[in-house]
Amino acid sequence: MEMLASPLASSARLPRLTNQDKEQQMSERPKIFVKPNGSIRVTGAVDFVDADGNVIETKENFSLCRCGNSKEKPYCDGSHREAGFQG
Repeated sequence: MEMLASPLASSARLPRLTNQDKEQQMSERPKIFVKPNGSIRVTGAVDFVDADGNVIETKENFSLCRCGNSKEKPYCDGSHREAGFQG
């Protein structure tokens, strides 16, 4: 029986990332901020994916409703202010 070589067992090494490369990768990652008494702010590009794993939409820099009063759910429309949302 012949053994097949795994592509992961290659002796080739991946290039080392510099600190600048690492910082750039970190800055490209989306970030989520929970705003006091307000929305959930998302910065960076995020893929919205359906139950089958298909990307429905890619969106950048948006706020998600946390109070339940937005007429634009799942996005925030500022309704938390008028509703007096605390959380």
